[in-house]
Amino acid sequence: MQLSESHAHTMMMAQLVCASRNGPDGRSTVNILEATGDLYAAVIDDKLAVKLGPADWDPQARGIKLGGGKEPKLAVTGFQ
Repeated sequence: MQLSESHAHTMMMAQLVCASRNGPDGRSTVNILEATGDLYAAVIDDKLAVKLGPADWDPQARGIKLGGGKEPKLAVTGFQ
């Protein structure tokens, strides 16, 4: 299934908003939690959990906590 241009644009804008609210930059600390052929998962600056790829990965199910003991919340999602 291909993404329509407008859907891809909407997803990219949502990702940019999420990033701008959490402030990652070139000096950010990236903790790579998993990297396989169909999954890349990381925590950035102990504030932002990121999952790329089609494989299942749930930070809450893995007990991952962000700064201040906060549980990650879904901010942006896409589909294939």
